[in-house]
Amino acid sequence: MHAVAQAFNSDKRFDLIVMTGHAFQVFLDDKYVAYTCAGIRSHLDEDGIFEFETRNPAIDRAHKWDGICRELKFPEGAARESFKVLSAGDGRIVFQTEYTFSNKRLISVSELRVMSLDAITRHLPESGLAILKLFGD
Repeated sequence: MHAVAQAFNSDKRFDLIVMTGHAFQVFLDDKYVAYTCAGIRSHLDEDGIFEFETRNPAIDRAHKWDGICRELKFPEGAARESFKVLSAGDGRIVFQTEYTFSNKRLISVSELRVMSLDAITRHLPESGLAILKLFGD
């Protein structure tokens, strides 16, 4: 099943729930983290497992992402993708992604919040979740 955690509601209980794509980074406020964790826990079997990945906050994304520019090739043509960091600090990064095609230009502004392991794990007990295994740093 694929769903947005905040809107998902089912009578079913699952033995595994996976949240991919560094999804914690889109929760810009603690209330969304808490709400999502509680929703996940309410849909897990008693011994169910919640697996997720998250970005390492020690990596300086502002430095790594700012100015990236690359060509994307498609069967229908090509586009240029570029990134510009607008602001960064306090675990947040705001950046602009621009796609330039032969006949148009699209611009998207995004904000991400890269949470530390401590910040994520402080939300787990209040929703009835706990870390069983941790991989990486």
